[in-house]
Amino acid sequence: MEITVYGSELIELCVSFVHVNFKKQLEDYRNNLMIKQRSPKRLETFTRLYNENTSWDLKTVSIFLSEIRESSLTLLPPKEAWKNKSIISLSETINYADYDFEGLSKRLLESIFITKFSFSNSRAQSFVRNKTKITNFLQNASSNLSKPTIWFLLQMVMFPDFAKQMLKESLKKVYELFDEAGMKKECTESLKKEFDSLSSDRLEEIVSCIADKNNFSLDKDLPLHMVVQHSLPYFGMPLLKEEDKQIFVVGDTFEEIEKMLPGFSGHIVKTTLKILADPTRFKLIQILAERNHYVDKLAEMCNVSKSTISHHLSLLAECELVDKIRENKKVFYSLKKERLERFLNVFDEMFVKGSDKV
Repeated sequence: MEITVYGSELIELCVSFVHVNFKKQLEDYRNNLMIKQRSPKRLETFTRLYNENTSWDLKTVSIFLSEIRESSLTLLPPKEAWKNKSIISLSETINYADYDFEGLSKRLLESIFITKFSFSNSRAQSFVRNKTKITNFLQNASSNLSKPTIWFLLQMVMFPDFAKQMLKESLKKVYELFDEAGMKKECTESLKKEFDSLSSDRLEEIVSCIADKNNFSLDKDLPLHMVVQHSLPYFGMPLLKEEDKQIFVVGDTFEEIEKMLPGFSGHIVKTTLKILADPTRFKLIQILAERNHYVDKLAEMCNVSKSTISHHLSLLAECELVDKIRENKKVFYSLKKERLERFLNVFDEMFVKGSDKV
């Protein structure tokens, strides 16, 4: 299966709108997760700037995009317009919408009818050919969509030029706030770093993990597009199947995703082996296997400085092999013996017994 991975500034905005408009629900969801959460300082800055500068049209578009977020993937330019591991700029997306807004509107409506109202593909395609059917249906769709979203969809059907202009201008305005908050820079730097670390093997492992965890039924004969977003690391979007591809959105928490595996991915095994190859770190494992120790004592036992031992310990922590525990003003470390045992078992299966199981 051909896998393409990339980012999109439009999707970053859609996800940020989810944070703005559904913050309480997101907090409840996030608190139920078992992964570490980074502090969303710049996202909170964006939220504040948005609330201070929002207008009726901007608010309407933000609610619309956050509510139909899965279907917003249909607004992205075709693959011919960008490269693998690139980030599709908002201006590229707006230019694409400007070029074929009528066609995009139909595909967007088809997707919304499928994802929000459980239409079959054939029924959705037939439905969007009849404007009267669409308007009558949307006017009675308040149980599935909010009033602002219904209103904007009706504008797309009845007054496409007005809707296109409103969408373009609102996106440009909110993108200025996104940039001012530092979110554009943060997202770009983070995604480029993640893409640089993605070998073909690791990408396949991550996709397999995500598909298993979310019960995605992937079509091996259809190209797969994985859109990575940074704004909400714990937030993804369901698999969306189109005629020429299947596509989903995932947060840039690849290391956390790999740690959710019942075993260890090949990438995690190789990274852990590389870290343990250092004699000082290997000695730390041996020492901590006996008992927990403070940083000062570990530095003394390994005959290195505190800064050096802290560096070694942070690398071991990245592999989830040690726990950092604070006690008053001191910090001590303990060995995660169960995880180490699991790692050794996987290593034995992969390299000693000649199995490719992970």
